Amino acid sequence: MEPKKQRFWQAASMLPPTLAERLALLPQEIQDKAREIRLRAEKPLQLSLRDGEVFLTARGKTSPTPGADSFVVSRELLAASFRTICGYSVHTHQNEIREGFVTLRGGHRAGVCGTCVGGEDGPTGIRDISSLNIRVAREVFGAGDRAVEEFYACRRGVLLAGPPCSGKTTVLRDMARQISSGCRGSICKVALVDERGELAAVCGGIPQNDVGPCTDVLDGFPKPRGISIAVRTLAPDVIVCDELGSREDAEAALEGLSSGVRLAASVHGSSPEELMERPALRLLMEEGAFDRVLFLESREQAGKVRQIWRRGESFAQDFGVLPDRGGVRTGR
Repeated sequence: MEPKKQRFWQAASMLPPTLAERLALLPQEIQDKAREIRLRAEKPLQLSLRDGEVFLTARGKTSPTPGADSFVVSRELLAASFRTICGYSVHTHQNEIREGFVTLRGGHRAGVCGTCVGGEDGPTGIRDISSLNIRVAREVFGAGDRAVEEFYACRRGVLLAGPPCSGKTTVLRDMARQISSGCRGSICKVALVDERGELAAVCGGIPQNDVGPCTDVLDGFPKPRGISIAVRTLAPDVIVCDELGSREDAEAALEGLSSGVRLAASVHGSSPEELMERPALRLLMEEGAFDRVLFLESREQAGKVRQIWRRGESFAQDFGVLPDRGGVRTGR
């Protein structure tokens, strides 16, 4: 199979053989469109495609609606699937499971739902697994073209915003590749902080995805720690990271920006108002961390840029910040 067409099978092969073999028999068109494989206890197996939802039938076909002929995921099969994606060593993935996911080979990720196991310091794990959502990672060369153009046209950072499954990670990965290779501008040293292993998909120290020849990957590091290490030891021109969210993420990003490092990052959000409701993002915007904010379309047009905010009067009006601060403030 071609590498692009292999992605679905690579994700499906993380499941028990009996289930993986059923999925491998699906038409190539379905495999190419599949974004997610969703397993729920005693419910029909669901596939989220680029253009809608379908359900697997007992005969190995697909149907647009669940019905009497649907292939139902038993509790036993769901439990076996969970053990399989953990490589039959659940305890080695406890830190990830506590956060609700397991990173799979190739950059795929399995979301995990179940009953929270908690202590005084918060959740310590998940038991009685009730559903799994395997997100199929896609590597799309050229997905970051528009974002890279904006990156080279500004002095500070670029923020990608969009709802879940809008292609933020795919665009960000291709940005890292292009900026690191200089195929659309000057070559930059890139530090890629890959907390969840979705961007570079490192296996045995080697990125499975193409993130460029001048990219250093900090795999599995929490973003605040990874950004701090990158600034102190790697002398990057650009730091790339996915899904900014916490106050600690924002503080670390500002540490890098105040050291002269540019930032390319992503965040969940569909409008300026949504972003500014989040304290960490408000801090970054008010400190002038980004010259550009690119909002992406929804999953039906994943990776497509819907609207661009460029620093200026309209930017200031929509985000409630000054038109230009001349650079990131320091000494906070």
